[in-house]
Amino acid sequence: MLKEFKIEPLLKDRAPHQTKAIVAMSGGVDSSVAAALLYNFGYQVIGVTLQLYGTDGNANARKGACCAGQDIYDAKRVAESVGFPHYILNYEEIFKKEVIEDFASTYMRGETPIPCVRCNQTVKFRDLLQVTKNLGADVLVTGHYVRRLEKNGEVKLCRSIDKSKDQSYFLFATTKEQLKLLRFPLGCGHLDGAEVREAVLSLLVLDQQEVDVKCFAPDINITQVMNHKTKGAVKEKRNVLVEAARIARGEIYDLKEAKAENFDMLVVPGGYGVALLHRYL
Repeated sequence: MLKEFKIEPLLKDRAPHQTKAIVAMSGGVDSSVAAALLYNFGYQVIGVTLQLYGTDGNANARKGACCAGQDIYDAKRVAESVGFPHYILNYEEIFKKEVIEDFASTYMRGETPIPCVRCNQTVKFRDLLQVTKNLGADVLVTGHYVRRLEKNGEVKLCRSIDKSKDQSYFLFATTKEQLKLLRFPLGCGHLDGAEVREAVLSLLVLDQQEVDVKCFAPDINITQVMNHKTKGAVKEKRNVLVEAARIARGEIYDLKEAKAENFDMLVVPGGYGVALLHRYL
């Protein structure tokens, strides 16, 4: 079934056996699929996994955590099973600074953090692209379901052929300069995600699963992260209407004013104010 999966050449002017590809392997299904697929087509594959947390020996053991614990061993096992080299790089401090601390700072500014985008934008693409160049490789490959289209010297990012698996949103911050070296073989295939995984996993005889969307901090209590960043200003509260991260300021605030035209809201310390009874939007 692997032969049925058609992919575009990673480099149009070079044969697969002449093309060295670094494959970013999280230990999840899709990056393993990408690595095995390219190796099957004759590419010089080198698997690289960034260990983002757990270097102190306390890595999360559950599967689907991404770049730590069991998933690192899964990535290495895939490489050994298929037959290409695999390396593990310690990026815990960089990840903490670029993703976790940025998450807390963004949240405290009243904005909505998207750690997956931030991780792709910095750690996974910016730093891994440099690793790719340092190793003398031609391209950096990931298991994302997106398409990279190149025409008349222009490169752009498009939605995956398999729309149910499309991940283009999480890569919106990818630059054209980065796209010159990036490749996404799964996003351009003619089989859907389920068929690709079934084919490759049957070859690898591995029981894997997709990476969890909360992979950036599976062992970390978000409230603790916020408290550390804000020196205890954020406290966990139970009197919330919606089950979420249970992050609150530790006291009740009134909604004093809301502006529908730009969605601004002004809150002040106090009890439940009458402003909450008004409909603004």
